[in-house]
Amino acid sequence: MTRKYAVHPPRDEFAALLRAFHRDCGRPRYRRIVAELPLVLKAYPQLRIAETVSFSKSAISEILNGRRHGLPDPIWVACFVLCCQRLAAASGRLPSDPGRSTLPRWQAALRKAEDKAERLGLPVRHGCHPSASPSPPAAVPQNPAPVQSPAWADEAPLVPRPRFPDVAERAVVLTSTIQLSEEACEHVASFGDHARGLLAGAMARDPEAVYQVAILLSGDRRHSDAAIALLMAAAATRHHLALVLLQESPRNLNRRLAVAHAHELARLAAENGDHIAAVTFYECAARVITPPSRSQHSARPPT
Repeated sequence: MTRKYAVHPPRDEFAALLRAFHRDCGRPRYRRIVAELPLVLKAYPQLRIAETVSFSKSAISEILNGRRHGLPDPIWVACFVLCCQRLAAASGRLPSDPGRSTLPRWQAALRKAEDKAERLGLPVRHGCHPSASPSPPAAVPQNPAPVQSPAWADEAPLVPRPRFPDVAERAVVLTSTIQLSEEACEHVASFGDHARGLLAGAMARDPEAVYQVAILLSGDRRHSDAAIALLMAAAATRHHLALVLLQESPRNLNRRLAVAHAHELARLAAENGDHIAAVTFYECAARVITPPSRSQHSARPPT
């Protein structure tokens, strides 16, 4: 008996975009796309969380032909796009592989489809629903003492002030498992109690905590891939700031903009009377501008 699927216009429209993209890439066979994935993960190690999603010939067929009850996972879309682009460049269908630079456009299209699905009361995708509530990060102490911006803060790079979404806009839990190396976790923990609380929240898959941990990691070039992986995971939940930073980092992490994000997080924390959070992000921005020596910090300076 043929399996029936509910009417889902956003899913069908996004599937049509994927089919058109697949056609423009020369219609590579599904088995070739699947075989390309290990090479993509090697080229983009920040996508290692793709191992948590199903990427098979049957999954490609089902998603491209709208035979799923909802929209595809954002990480799946990123892998599919990167694989097809590599194959298209190798076959001459594309002059060169554009790499990750096309992903923000695809993620924006996916978020638009998700928004439409939510408005219509349709499933977004398996395991991710609009009403889901994020697990809160571990509680952190607050100090009502006012915080003054350090002298160097006035010299921070000038960029358009990002729009910070409210809690309702972030009311979703990541579907992907967060994976960080022991060294990356130690780097985050070195910022103190507030950072450790954010790390716990990130492991609990709270998008805001994931984004803020990514900012803390951006200060060390050794952890750029991990920071980008976290930003991609947060952006997949429509986290505006993570998307802003990704859009300005088509190839490598935009450390100049990351400093501005850290400084803005510190400013907002200070305005809210959260002394510890403010100091945490001021220190983060300071480390990017002037990396600490071995004697000042246990982590080695970025190379």
